[in-house]
Amino acid sequence: MARRAYLTIFYTIGIAAVVVPVLVTVFHSATDKKLLSLITANTPISGFYGPGSWWAWLITLGMTHAHSFVATAEPEEWDYDLIAVSGYIVAAAIDLTLKARAIGKLGESACGSPLLPALFCAERVVWVGSGSSLFTIATATFVGRSRGLRRVATALIPLFFIAIALRFTSVAHHSIFGTHLNSPCMLSDGSMLRHKDISPGFPLADLPLLIIPAIEMVPKLYRSPDFWLGFVPFPMLLAVIILDDENHRLIAMALFPVLPVILVVVIILALLAISVIVSPLVYILAFFPETGSFPLTGMSVKDMDQLAALLGVGFIAALRSGTQILKALGPAR
Repeated sequence: MARRAYLTIFYTIGIAAVVVPVLVTVFHSATDKKLLSLITANTPISGFYGPGSWWAWLITLGMTHAHSFVATAEPEEWDYDLIAVSGYIVAAAIDLTLKARAIGKLGESACGSPLLPALFCAERVVWVGSGSSLFTIATATFVGRSRGLRRVATALIPLFFIAIALRFTSVAHHSIFGTHLNSPCMLSDGSMLRHKDISPGFPLADLPLLIIPAIEMVPKLYRSPDFWLGFVPFPMLLAVIILDDENHRLIAMALFPVLPVILVVVIILALLAISVIVSPLVYILAFFPETGSFPLTGMSVKDMDQLAALLGVGFIAALRSGTQILKALGPAR
């Protein structure tokens, strides 16, 4: 019975890995073409986000995820692949912070900024990177003993920089799309860009970004007269009527004013858990252009710097895989 359940899960993930990228490509290609049209020769997008560098990072990310499941069989040492992966995310988060801060200062003129494509490009890297860091923390917590703790510590570093970047990105988005993020942005060619257009094609990849609105909701509630005059008194009166024990009444009356904080904590934990669950699927999608998770740079993998990055990391990955296969086949001879 358990074997059947495992096979069902395996086949479901396998089918999703094939079907979802195709569906996302079909429904998101038009949006990506619009975003690509913003990129010109003067757009300040670094080759750091190019397709060769991106695929090289994804390959390295795949190797470090593989380490998550074989950590108990490996020597107690630092995971240098994870350090490299985390370094890439940290650099992208810092770049995103700087660009978001610059755009946030432009106010209503943010729509015309040549930094917009670079901002959206860095965002995609950070969103995929946040999910991968959370996935690494989740797996390393249960696998690898002391080595797992080192992996958790390494994966936590990018999340610190991502948290800072999220705050500035929220301000930049409000400058571009208005206070409620529902005002379209008119581009230089006359076309309209909406907030939903810049979200990844697979919406769950954007889950970490939802944490900021969840946190910002708390002070808004506490400043709202409706909360104190409408939400708080009614449940407290209900608790007085329903509960017989005086201590239970006091506890209920004390908890109701802090209920928004409790709800936000629950929402954040749920978002983080979902991010971990969907991270493998987001990782697969990230390999495919025009799926909403691929950084849009206008560069080609045939460019010398991009090709060098991809071939260099690809050669290392192939060499390591070949070595592991030979070790596995060695005793059988």
